[in-house]
Amino acid sequence: MARFKYYDRYFVIRYLKYDKGLPYYRRRVPGDLVNIIDEKELNIRLYEKNGSLEGQCRRLGDEHTTLFKQLRLDPNHYGTNKARINALLSKYGAWAGMGINPLPDHQNPGGEFSRTPHLDDFFMYYLHRKEAGQVTKLDEDALNALRDGYPALLSDAKRIYLDDPRQGKWRSTSTAYWNKLIAFKGDMLLTAFSPQLAKEFLELRQKEGAKTQTVQKELNIFRSGFNKAMLELGITTGNNPFKNLSPPRLGKDATKKLSLTQDQMRLILAAPACEHKNFALIQMASGARVSEISGARVQDFDKKNGALTIIDYEDQTLKTENSRRTTPLLDFALKAINEVLSDSVVLFPRYSDGKSKTKGGNASANINSWLRSLLGPNVSSHCFRHTLTTLLKNADIPQDLREEITGHRQQGTSANYGEVSSLERKRKALERAFSFLKD
Repeated sequence: MARFKYYDRYFVIRYLKYDKGLPYYRRRVPGDLVNIIDEKELNIRLYEKNGSLEGQCRRLGDEHTTLFKQLRLDPNHYGTNKARINALLSKYGAWAGMGINPLPDHQNPGGEFSRTPHLDDFFMYYLHRKEAGQVTKLDEDALNALRDGYPALLSDAKRIYLDDPRQGKWRSTSTAYWNKLIAFKGDMLLTAFSPQLAKEFLELRQKEGAKTQTVQKELNIFRSGFNKAMLELGITTGNNPFKNLSPPRLGKDATKKLSLTQDQMRLILAAPACEHKNFALIQMASGARVSEISGARVQDFDKKNGALTIIDYEDQTLKTENSRRTTPLLDFALKAINEVLSDSVVLFPRYSDGKSKTKGGNASANINSWLRSLLGPNVSSHCFRHTLTTLLKNADIPQDLREEITGHRQQGTSANYGEVSSLERKRKALERAFSFLKD
């Protein structure tokens, strides 16, 4: 690694070496992989036109670290060969898909001699190997990749699916699903993943104990991902292996949603004052999700009309389009909000700064722990959502109004920051639902 001094401090760039004044990426190949890579040391010339030397070394270092891990798992897998091809091409300043596109004139001062000087180093390497009768399959694959790019892998479908900006906060969940699929049989060719393999994956997930509705969510994501990838990559052969695939007895194994009893809600109201209690009371009155309350801002609280608007902003996203809504709050929830109001932008600064994503997981863990210390096990903050739905249903509130209050129904723009007549209609419905608290 190269060591530099900047004022009174030193810093190093890993894998960077200078030879006769020229910069190189240099890294020793692990002993157990020398026979596979056919090199004891990776020595790659670096060029300033390709970006900062530090950035090039970091990118190559990450690439080769991944390569070494993959080779130890499966030396013959195509996904591994892809990493090996990357390493081979990068040694000659090239990458897959460069093709035979000529350089623009302003980047090619010797254009009268060659239109593709950026490929010459690799072509010279390949020609010498061919003349010596030493061309390997890796060399051939690298030449094909240089000209035509790579055939599509499962990881390409994953990348295309996750590149959709609509993923929002569900990106981490979708990523976990795709990682399970790739781990199933490896990062294989997209066109080689058959309907039979899709069915085997479904059966494996059910053997692992996954609920049928969870498996269905995964299948829906894969179905969409394959469709997007096949369209974007121009794959016209074969059908989507997840087409029409669904787990048998879908939803029959679903766990019954738990609602709190009236006595449990009275216990919450009677509990000693604390931030967790205030959080829980706002949830109980609005049926809101944990993430919706943990990201609620002070400006979303309409003190005049006693209502809270659930709305997306900055990086704070909602589960569905229908989740945007304004809900009037009853007295016990209004008291809870007034107790947490401060100079902060948000109601609960512990879980949000009003800009970046909320710490919904932290909020859920804290509120669940507080609830269970009060009511016992098997209770969670999500019970408030089911409880409100049950209370509204038992109070004979029409379904459309129930769904407006809980955010299951599409609402117009006027519902945000409230139309007073709509708020009063919702308030009366909530008063009927919580009428038992007047006793």
